[in-house]
Amino acid sequence: MVGRQEAIEAFLAAELRWRLVREDGGGATTLEGPAIILGPTDKQYLFDLRIEVPRSFPSRGADPVVVILKSPMKLGMNAHVGGSGALCVQMPPAHEIDYEREGLVGFFQQVLIHLRRAVIYALVGKYPGPAYAHAEAGQKEFRDELVAKFPLGLQRFVQPGLGMPPDNQWCPCGSKRRLHDCHKAELKAARAAYVEAGGRVRVAVRERLKKK
Repeated sequence: MVGRQEAIEAFLAAELRWRLVREDGGGATTLEGPAIILGPTDKQYLFDLRIEVPRSFPSRGADPVVVILKSPMKLGMNAHVGGSGALCVQMPPAHEIDYEREGLVGFFQQVLIHLRRAVIYALVGKYPGPAYAHAEAGQKEFRDELVAKFPLGLQRFVQPGLGMPPDNQWCPCGSKRRLHDCHKAELKAARAAYVEAGGRVRVAVRERLKKK
């Protein structure tokens, strides 16, 4: 499990052109640095970014804030960039990052993917792949897309738009029993398929899957 300070140090060691700008003992740590993005013709576009790492990172939901300080092109809301230059990091696949495992390095890799999608959209007017919606709507689209890849017999064990249910939830088969007392094997298989498809489950669940 990666802690907050370890995640920041690992990121700065991996991204040598980034620097720590401000560290607020009671709040966010601010980092700034470049991001080089390849366009659809492999031309390079240089962005200057700021990442604010919240105090509660890497807890789930403690998303770092990413702001574009300097951009070689105009990126609008359709590219999931707000008027202040803030990236909508809740846009898939960024929201599926397991911060405790991937740390800030993994988060930044998803930011680069996000930015490349935005650059391609700005240049050609079309996303490479699905044009996910913002925030919760985009999360639902992404999870629904993952679930669609499951064998049909496993799809009912995933909560629509939410992901994998906890063990103590009522089984969807209608038996009026909890999942851990009913279709436990199917739930395990669904979780394994969800992880394989790129989804995220709780750390404890993932570790159990590895052991088995």
